Amino acid sequence: MTTDPVHWIAAGAILLLWLLTSTWWLRPRRGAAVPGDATLILHASQTGQALELAQMTLRRLLEGGQHAVMMSLGQAGPEHLRASEQVLVIASTTGVGEAPDEARAFVARHLSGKDGETPDLSGVRYAVLALGDRKYADYCSFGRAIDDWLGAAGAKALHERIEVDDLAPESLALWVRLLDALGAVEASAPPATLYHPWRIVAREHLNPAGDEKDVPGLYRIALQPEDGALPDWQAGDLFEISTPTGHRRDYSVGSLPDEGGVTLYVREVRDEQGRRGEGSGLLIEAVPVEGLLSARLRDHAPFHRAAGDGPLLLIAAGSGFAGVRPHAIEAMRAGRPVWLILGERRPDIDARTIEEAQGWADAGRIARLDLAFSRLPDGRGRYVQHAIAADGAALAAWLGADGAIMLCGGLAMGKSVEAALDGALGDGWLDAARAAGRYHSDLY
Repeated sequence: MTTDPVHWIAAGAILLLWLLTSTWWLRPRRGAAVPGDATLILHASQTGQALELAQMTLRRLLEGGQHAVMMSLGQAGPEHLRASEQVLVIASTTGVGEAPDEARAFVARHLSGKDGETPDLSGVRYAVLALGDRKYADYCSFGRAIDDWLGAAGAKALHERIEVDDLAPESLALWVRLLDALGAVEASAPPATLYHPWRIVAREHLNPAGDEKDVPGLYRIALQPEDGALPDWQAGDLFEISTPTGHRRDYSVGSLPDEGGVTLYVREVRDEQGRRGEGSGLLIEAVPVEGLLSARLRDHAPFHRAAGDGPLLLIAAGSGFAGVRPHAIEAMRAGRPVWLILGERRPDIDARTIEEAQGWADAGRIARLDLAFSRLPDGRGRYVQHAIAADGAALAAWLGADGAIMLCGGLAMGKSVEAALDGALGDGWLDAARAAGRYHSDLY
């Protein structure tokens, strides 16, 4: 066996690529009882990466003859942990150091400070794989909080917490080594390709008259698989590209399969030195029209269709329109009432960005369209949260008790919108809607 760390990293990365594509059939029933000799794998995932790694972990342990059960962290309680031989937690951090949506129930029960009692987990052995991105100040905060909670409850660490920056292969290889030590085995089938070539078939600069600093470019990009076989997906799913440096970048899919291809809305991003973002730079400049890039479609269950058949409020700003557009189309087709609040910078420069939504409103296909422009020449611009606050009473009456909300856009915008919604709808409405599957957000 080689001891060369480069070989370890390469082997681990290749193994992960195959395992991440072949584990759905092994997914157990959520909330299943945990056998006393089993390894309990808990996932807290926002965009699906932690879930995929949990599936990989399950697959490797099962193929090694180990007993293993997987469930969402939000469905696990101290009784599940105490019943397990060992616990492996794979947790992403979202928002401003926050837990993924699926783990909010766990946070409310154990990390909110309201419980008042730490369970006794002194018989539990555990390990934490914390996913994050170092460019954010709250890097791996939720994974760290879980690690601290388990330690405070008396659980014994199998391995020091493994923190993973932007899915770095060398960090993931440490997790693979831990699994090997727990009796996991390598895959019994040859590796498959995780990503496939996709061709950029069209690219439109929607706001070419904008000043690059004040109004960054927004591009509508159409892609098709190189082999011509268009895969299926749901409204809310993601298009994940692999960059030349091996990093991954996610974009909301702004189209439905019956529209014939994947449509993305990509905002131009530059750092302080003027360099384009690694993912957006590929999509809007580095790869020419008719050129190829490596990508895949990825399930994003937290932003799938909101539950119920009541009125649907869709809120987005800028490139966030991609996230709500497929939901708007599905709702219109189903006859579900839609109120769309859409934010942009300037009505003159961004006219093409909002023209489709304006067409829906003009044709009476949606119940209402509110536009919020933040860069009006007279200085009287407003953001989407201001539109919510201005019509809070009407919005609350329209949504009623069974309405649903879907929100997509930047993180700062999202937090301001949630505060405005709490003010308009009353404390507790969003929490109840979230618990019932009637409130979904996709913030980046």
